[in-house]
Amino acid sequence: AQPTIRRLPPTPPPHNPPPPHTHAPPNPPHTHPQTPPPTHRPADRTVDKSLSKAIMQARLAKKMNQKQLGTAINEKPQVIQQYEAGKAIPNPQVISKLERALGCRLPRPKKAKKVKDDE
Repeated sequence: AQPTIRRLPPTPPPHNPPPPHTHAPPNPPHTHPQTPPPTHRPADRTVDKSLSKAIMQARLAKKMNQKQLGTAINEKPQVIQQYEAGKAIPNPQVISKLERALGCRLPRPKKAKKVKDDE
């Protein structure tokens, strides 16, 4: 006697067949309104010229380059570059480290005072 082979009933098609594959048209190059990237930071938030000049003068007096000063305060040379170029947003901790490494006081940025309305 030969073994009987049982056939399984055919599987029904899936309930939700995937939609036919169509290629979406490529996005047109920025036709929707978009805010332009900021061209510069607000002047009141960046390093003051007196601070950037003081850092550079103190660094040169110590005969250090930007990389050496950056290494001395555990910051990247780009940070020193930004401070000296007046493009960095002043960070009190970085300024403190610079003062210690350079052995001098640096001009601190003025703190913005919150104006209280009279009640």
